[in-house]
Amino acid sequence: MILAVCFSCEKDSSELLTNNSPVIAVEYGKSFGQCLGYCVTSVKIEQSEVYFTASGWTVLDKVPDIELTGALPPDQWNNLVSKIDFLVFRNMDEVIGCPDCADGGAEWIEITTSDVKHKVTFEFGNEPVQVKTYITDLRNLLSYYENQIIDSN
Repeated sequence: MILAVCFSCEKDSSELLTNNSPVIAVEYGKSFGQCLGYCVTSVKIEQSEVYFTASGWTVLDKVPDIELTGALPPDQWNNLVSKIDFLVFRNMDEVIGCPDCADGGAEWIEITTSDVKHKVTFEFGNEPVQVKTYITDLRNLLSYYENQIIDSN
């Protein structure tokens, strides 16, 4: 009887595959394996806040890590989240294609809800059809912060 009570509180894997709780964070980034300078850039969006990071791969790059924080208008957050079908996203493979093979680059999207987190990595510029409705928004946001780095140098 005690075992039945303990196991009844756990979520089984099929429930996680159909979870549709609200999105609380979206992270998007890109990376290139054989590069110098800022090879990895990403943005993490949590409703009204955006966290941008840029870094190099090795100490040979001699670029300092950069972290920027910005505000995101509520309508932008709502627009982005309204485009995401988390049920579809959660059921996608974690790796699609051959990300960063032959230094072609990789992109990833990670979506967090109150119950589960799922990350999908794919070939740079070759996004899966399931994310086409919102990948442009994420790319534009990342590009905005990348341009701030370029403009400041």
